[in-house]
Amino acid sequence: MTNALADLLAEGQRCILAGASEVGLHVSAAALDAARAAGDGTAELAALTQLGTLARMGSRHAQAQRWLDLAAAGYEAAGDADGQAQVAVQRGQMALDLGDYGEATEWFGQGMQHARRAANDVLASRFLTGIGIASARVGDYARARDAYEQALALQRARSDDASAANTMHCMAVLELREVEHTAIAEPTPREAAMQRALQLLLESLDLSRRTGRRRLEGMCLNELGHAYRLRGGRTAVVDYCMQAIAIFRGLPAPKDECDALLHMARTHLDADDITAASDSAERALELAKQCGFRPSERDARELLVQCCEAQGRIAEAFAHLKAVREIDLHLREGEVLRRIDRFEHRSALERTALRQAELEAQARSLDHLATTDGLTGVGNRRALEAAHRELLGAPNAPARTCSMLLADLDHFKRINDCFGHATGDEVLRRAARAMASACRGSDLLARWGGEEFAVLLPDSDRDAAIHVAERLRSAIATTDWSDIASTLQVTASIGVAVGAANESLPSLLRRADKALYAAKHDGRDRVEFAGE
Repeated sequence: MTNALADLLAEGQRCILAGASEVGLHVSAAALDAARAAGDGTAELAALTQLGTLARMGSRHAQAQRWLDLAAAGYEAAGDADGQAQVAVQRGQMALDLGDYGEATEWFGQGMQHARRAANDVLASRFLTGIGIASARVGDYARARDAYEQALALQRARSDDASAANTMHCMAVLELREVEHTAIAEPTPREAAMQRALQLLLESLDLSRRTGRRRLEGMCLNELGHAYRLRGGRTAVVDYCMQAIAIFRGLPAPKDECDALLHMARTHLDADDITAASDSAERALELAKQCGFRPSERDARELLVQCCEAQGRIAEAFAHLKAVREIDLHLREGEVLRRIDRFEHRSALERTALRQAELEAQARSLDHLATTDGLTGVGNRRALEAAHRELLGAPNAPARTCSMLLADLDHFKRINDCFGHATGDEVLRRAARAMASACRGSDLLARWGGEEFAVLLPDSDRDAAIHVAERLRSAIATTDWSDIASTLQVTASIGVAVGAANESLPSLLRRADKALYAAKHDGRDRVEFAGE
């Protein structure tokens, strides 16, 4: 990876942390172009993931889906569990953004499996946080709290301040949600929950500022406004929410700005300031429609129903109420359709995976046939050539040694003439098995032709090669052949050559063949070494 490409990816990551989606999209698009031009597949997948993340943050969900699909396919093809987990984070977050909490939980669960395979505690903690958010949104506070506590423990153990800031923000939101929706009657427990929320928000705010997470900073300010609304502090609510809105507009982050405006609208409505409440709700509605977030659109319209009723604008109130009902129906229908899509998608994936497995099995079978001698079951010429090419391409090939053994069964023509070709074939098969048992795990035995066998020995010097050659010779000489023919005796002559791993295969074979000729000339059933 070039320095320029690494700088682009690093800048894209900084934009993600800062919540600067528009700037980040331009930077990551440039990184993608540079990665493709350089043929850097790893950087290309990283850029695609960044683009998907930034598009999601900017509420460009269709665009985000396309980027993330491309990244997911690449990571799956590469068997990169860490990359698959990163994509799953964003898919889960996008489901949260769209209010599909069931799908979000599924994506976070899948991502957790990838993170565990990759032994990535950072990502695992993010999935736990995501599960906590989804659980809280559907009212399962006990599960949410457990997930958050597990996530925070992992983050603190790794000093992951950026992720810890996000988790503490989520924990604070949970405390406030419980105060707001579980009707804590007793003042002491209610105040204790409020204090926990405020403490978590202030700590998260500090960490988000120290780690440069501008969007999270704005979210903390927004929730501080929410907390003070529950306490009845209108001035503090407006102050915190206005600070948050200023941050969100600068990023931009329309969904987050929408949430802050909804807090302000509710605060103004609580104080019977209908005009201010209506202005905030109208702006929130505009942003919710802009980013396609139907749950926030619903909340904005519900507030406008109350505002319009209070101002005697009955026709407008009715129109908003009708839209609320349509949104409710849409959300329920959308959930059903998304579930159907998920099942269909899974079914398609299963069919694709099955077909892929079949094709891979066929490929392995064809490769085996192409590199295996049909008679003896050991390698063939193609296998030997491939193994040597692999040695040539290995790191530090010139500095490595490579030995070649060339073994020839003695007087094999006589065996065919005296006992028949069927017996000769059986001798070849049994000799191959005997030699295979004498080879080391790293050695490659191949039938070179007729009764001749070659053995490639990576990283083997003269002494090691001669030792293996003697084992092969002895294995053949000591084999019991009497069940084939009572008078049958089989021996082999072996030539040994040692050279550098980058020596050509024909050169190694020529020298081994010269040594083999000497072994046969000197009486057979022996090993000879080819000198320099």
